[in-house]
Amino acid sequence: MLVSQVPAASATTPANVGIIPAPQSVTTPTPCNNAVVSPTSRIVYPSGADASGFVTALAARIKSVTGLTLAKVSGVSPAAGDVVLALGTPAGTPAVNGAYTLTVDQKATLTAVDQDGLANASASLLQLLNQSLTLGCTTIADYPESDFRGLMIDLGRGYWTPAELRNMVELAHLYKVKYLQLHLTENENWMFPSTAYPLLGSQNQSGHPAYAKADLQALDAYAWARGVTIIPEIEVPGHATQMVNVYPAVFGPGTDGPYGKVINHSSSSVRAAVKTIIGEMLDVFTHSPYFHLGGDESGVSGAALPDFLNELNDYVRSRGKTSLVWEGVKPPYTDMLDSDIQIVSWDNAYYPFEQAVADGRTVINAQQSILYRVGWPWGGQNKPQSEVYTFDKFKVDGGGEVDSTSTNVVGGLLSAWGFNGGRALESMRSGIAPFSAQVWNAADETDFAEFQTRYALSNAIVPDLMSAPQVQSGVYRALDFNRLSMQLGGNGAAVDIAVDSTGNPWMLNAAGNLYRWNGSAGVLVPGPSGQPIQTMTDVAVAPNGTAAAVLGAPGTVGGPIWVRSATGVWSDAGRTGKSVAVSSNGDIWAVNTSGQIWQFDGITWVQRPGSGVTIAAGANNVVAVVSASGGIYQWQPSNGTWLTLAGSGNTQISISSEGEIWALSTAGQVWWRSASGTWTKPMWSRGAGGYDGIAVGSTNAPTGPGSQFWVLSH
Repeated sequence: MLVSQVPAASATTPANVGIIPAPQSVTTPTPCNNAVVSPTSRIVYPSGADASGFVTALAARIKSVTGLTLAKVSGVSPAAGDVVLALGTPAGTPAVNGAYTLTVDQKATLTAVDQDGLANASASLLQLLNQSLTLGCTTIADYPESDFRGLMIDLGRGYWTPAELRNMVELAHLYKVKYLQLHLTENENWMFPSTAYPLLGSQNQSGHPAYAKADLQALDAYAWARGVTIIPEIEVPGHATQMVNVYPAVFGPGTDGPYGKVINHSSSSVRAAVKTIIGEMLDVFTHSPYFHLGGDESGVSGAALPDFLNELNDYVRSRGKTSLVWEGVKPPYTDMLDSDIQIVSWDNAYYPFEQAVADGRTVINAQQSILYRVGWPWGGQNKPQSEVYTFDKFKVDGGGEVDSTSTNVVGGLLSAWGFNGGRALESMRSGIAPFSAQVWNAADETDFAEFQTRYALSNAIVPDLMSAPQVQSGVYRALDFNRLSMQLGGNGAAVDIAVDSTGNPWMLNAAGNLYRWNGSAGVLVPGPSGQPIQTMTDVAVAPNGTAAAVLGAPGTVGGPIWVRSATGVWSDAGRTGKSVAVSSNGDIWAVNTSGQIWQFDGITWVQRPGSGVTIAAGANNVVAVVSASGGIYQWQPSNGTWLTLAGSGNTQISISSEGEIWALSTAGQVWWRSASGTWTKPMWSRGAGGYDGIAVGSTNAPTGPGSQFWVLSH
């Protein structure tokens, strides 16, 4: 391996080509001719360079960004307009991993010693091609200041589809982030498919089983072909509730740790079982030089924790890999931890950053105050770009700092915790660019306003490179106004929810399928038989068991309204709408695509005055509507008018079994209207938002939501 750290160099003109991260050096040679990439351009590559699929992947991404399908040819002389891949020492760069040159003179020539460098060069090329197919005369000589540039995805607390993980690979490649760490195991979910212990993943709280082995192998190959290396992680000995609960005879007897159950780490048979799983993971993720052992927040004290981690490290080392651990072993027992285990410093409370560096440890900076992106069910933290842009790998939380000449700090790790995959994309798009800028070329990444100009250019490419995620949210019960339950299993992810008389939620997912929670799983509620469209776009449930739904394909707005009786019989209501509600007397209320409000008593539809975008109904025949401006209005049956309850800024409402009105604001905040007409924000600890939907049954507001208060949160 080449040296992993070099001092920063001042770029000649670091940002004049609009690239993130800013290149170390950009010059304009003379004489020189521009390169025009056209339908006749080719990708010319040396023999064997496409063995991993790198050239094929590059061609696909060029097509995504430009619309051009470039021929791939090997062993021919390049011509004007070609994209040329060359293996060799990139001139003007130090001998570090990932160095490259990109020279534009009639053609675009990407030069590096290996695929790692070519991947970085191709990321710069894509950003240039997004700006223009005419590439100006340029010589970029570039290399990273930090070899470890990582992105971590928590797969144990939310669910990510394989396509959403491929999206993260594309994002990592675009911004020259070399490693993608997968946090595959947690208390809530176990996502690695173990052959030795196949029941792991069978009790996942998300309701999704472990990934298929073939999907993970395909993901590993997909990432490698784009210059991104996947690092697998098993979290042990703590955060291991799934292991202990599913296989108590193998990993138990477990103990209660500060965060979930702890495996019987002192047992030789338990250690052997863990090593078996590590081996299975390494057999799937074949390209990684690292394996992450977890190791934090277990409550295991004294010499026991380093003893356990050292034995696992012996096995990892025997497989030719380097172990990573979260900072978890505390001094003085850190002296017992194998010296080749690298420390991921995230809290600066267990193994202080400065001490780890002074001890000669190799350290990766993952400080949580800036580099943690956290989904709202887990507290919500998504620092703005301006703050992430201040990241300094030599500084950590609590004022810890080491000398900037230290070669022990090899880079940084940006982490995504507690998200469902479709909900993480915007947060990660915003966070990865400034993070990458600082771990690649901190010396020249000092002007945030100028960075934002470049970000606008690079961010425009992202939709071209990614598949559209299924943007649905986790379904959670509000335990009180400060805590949520774990995400529902079964089909506990949705785009819309309602609650029935038993207090259980009905969940409409992104595919348009409706499920009713029966207390332990989501049970499919089939649509009207014989109808060409079975999927739905909106649903409502009344206390008497009557349900109403708008039929339509996912992503469409408006469709025929059908009513489902308490016995499960569907009937056509004879009108179209986009939002429906069912009042306690069984009347159907609807808002159509024109904003008109209609009421159906089972015989006749009657148009009511006013207009709206969404409607809700509940106990005591309370009906309320949200207007286009976000105002909330309550129906007054005595005089046939609407009473203004709130002026603006709301997106959704729900009416409880007590007839109380609850609202979701455009900021994702949950509000409650008291009997006196005062609006309060009871979900106070999540005041910054984070909610995507609400469904309220019986409550004990404002002291607590009881057992029938459900939210969607990302």
